[in-house]
Amino acid sequence: MALPAAGSQTITKIIRELVWGTTPATTPTFITLPVESNSLLLSKTTLTDNSLLSTRMGGDVRPGMRKVAGDLKFNYRTGDFDDILANLFQAEWATNNLKPGKTAISHSIETGYTDISQFQIFKGLQANTLSLSVKPNSLISATVGFIGKDAAAFTATTGATTTTAVTGKEAFDSFTGSMTEGGSAIATVTGIDLAYTNNLVESNVLFSNVLGAILAGNIGLTGTLTAQFLDVSLYNKFMNGTSTSIAFTLTGTDTKIHTWTIPKVIYTSGDINPSGPGELSLSLKFTAQYNSGTTNKVSIDRTV
Repeated sequence: MALPAAGSQTITKIIRELVWGTTPATTPTFITLPVESNSLLLSKTTLTDNSLLSTRMGGDVRPGMRKVAGDLKFNYRTGDFDDILANLFQAEWATNNLKPGKTAISHSIETGYTDISQFQIFKGLQANTLSLSVKPNSLISATVGFIGKDAAAFTATTGATTTTAVTGKEAFDSFTGSMTEGGSAIATVTGIDLAYTNNLVESNVLFSNVLGAILAGNIGLTGTLTAQFLDVSLYNKFMNGTSTSIAFTLTGTDTKIHTWTIPKVIYTSGDINPSGPGELSLSLKFTAQYNSGTTNKVSIDRTV
């Protein structure tokens, strides 16, 4: 009896494109990604002819524009996802530092259902969003949202000539690392969530049923910092509209690190909200602003 495909036997592979929307064809080497979930899919709009006919049956229905979109969710770690971060920031790593740029980077991503030997490649994928969550007693969770040009038909074999295995590095956890706020070490933070977006814009052209281009909008970075409510020093920064900075370092079990630095933030809300007899927390939403001294809104430093 034939069995249906199982998620446990799914594999996700990635390769950088030299030309947007074109998977490299000369002995392509795909890199395996250790993802928790993969929701990439091809969608099509529907064109409906609503002609008024005496039969009340209307006209025909046909497929319209094709587009690829979806998320990769993973446990954040060094190595495996560094090229996706370059895609997201539209810039290359420079001496192990990455900050947002203006050069579009795209990937082809293959989803393979190995137990039924079916593989599909999604093309022209540009990273639009990232959500990153750092919470106590947990692995660090990240989700990257993509927009892409098109998808190839399923084939019975992988598109990779060779495949690079995952690095085997363990995911970051919330036990090892450090954080500063306003340039000073802080040990009372109970969580930080980041939401980064490129505000990508889709461009359609005549006589084509796939995107003509994907254009980058303004970078947006917002987040929420929660901390034990020990005093009003953080809350007063919200009250007074005082700009500050946030930086946190994630350290892997192999001592490799990623340090996120947001050099200028404004707290846009401050919520204490006592609702019971337990510990009180201060929740501060923030928005990153451009910092002329560092010429960016955010940067990542790594050791490799």
